[in-house]
Amino acid sequence: SVKLSWKAPSDESGVSAYVITYQNVSTKDSEQVAVNKGRLAHTLDGLTPGTTYRIHVRSRLEAGGTSSESSITITTPAK
Repeated sequence: SVKLSWKAPSDESGVSAYVITYQNVSTKDSEQVAVNKGRLAHTLDGLTPGTTYRIHVRSRLEAGGTSSESSITITTPAK
């Protein structure tokens, strides 16, 4: 598992949730999870050992659309 945390945007009033998208860099398979507004951390479970993932965290806006994207690339430890 990978523990993620992020900072809220300076004005969180228009944010309805945070969307985490994580993609296996080799296979291009991706999954997405939404985290409620006010939660600034999440643990991704079930990742494959020894695999590189590209992870994006975006703010979902109440008015629609997204903003404030942050990205990171990680490699999970081998078994």
